[in-house]
Amino acid sequence: MSRALPSVLAVLLLTTATAGADSIWTHSGSEMRLRARSDRRTIVYEVPRAGVVSQGVERGTVLFEGTVSDNWIKYTGTAYLFSARCGRIGYAVTGQLEDDGKLIVMSGMAPVRDPSTCVVKGTRSDNLNFVFVRSDEPPVKFPPLKEGAVCTVEDPDEYKACVEGLGNQICKGRTELEDLVRCFRAALLVVYEKSQMGGVAGAMLDAPSTTCTADGVCSLQGGGPSPSCVRLDAKRVRECDGNIVNERCVDVACPIRECRKVCSKGQ
Repeated sequence: MSRALPSVLAVLLLTTATAGADSIWTHSGSEMRLRARSDRRTIVYEVPRAGVVSQGVERGTVLFEGTVSDNWIKYTGTAYLFSARCGRIGYAVTGQLEDDGKLIVMSGMAPVRDPSTCVVKGTRSDNLNFVFVRSDEPPVKFPPLKEGAVCTVEDPDEYKACVEGLGNQICKGRTELEDLVRCFRAALLVVYEKSQMGGVAGAMLDAPSTTCTADGVCSLQGGGPSPSCVRLDAKRVRECDGNIVNERCVDVACPIRECRKVCSKGQ
């Protein structure tokens, strides 16, 4: 069984300075380098496309410099426009990390200059999207996980604790903040698939945020379905994902107070 996790907002709650690392992203046809140092973020051109090279951009030219804040999700700083005639000009932008740490989206009001005089004559809305390509962090190494023999527990809280624990073991030692959440979410999906558990097991991984402590220990927070039980008759109950009956789960012949469970693949 396979389940693709949806794109979710990745939130890193890190309360102390953390060592940084570089990663490669794409932006409008150019290859970019993100330099992460504690809460400082600098994005420079690694391989600029021909169109910006003609405007004076070269490898190492800074496109964005600023910080991350609001629980390490919000990007705030200065982006730059380049002109062979008029030179570089900066403008304020804000944005955030999205899609499990694979996308940075920023926007701001970019200045519009007269091409003959270089005088700013107005502004226009400008969007900057950066798509993750690779990190200087070493590749994630997954331990041997036997199909159907990992995290095979039916209690939702115990199952969540199990997959989070394995995810943190797999991602231990990651140093770049954005890389940590990418690793953790990918590890959870691998553990979930290896567990071969269904029902609420997959639904609980849809949590919209990932929080990480100063020690780099991550967990899922917020959102997702609220597993509950519905009584069918005097002896039978059915587990539900929120208000939607989960058809992968069979009727559970047990007291309603005991029916909260993860449904295994065989059910």
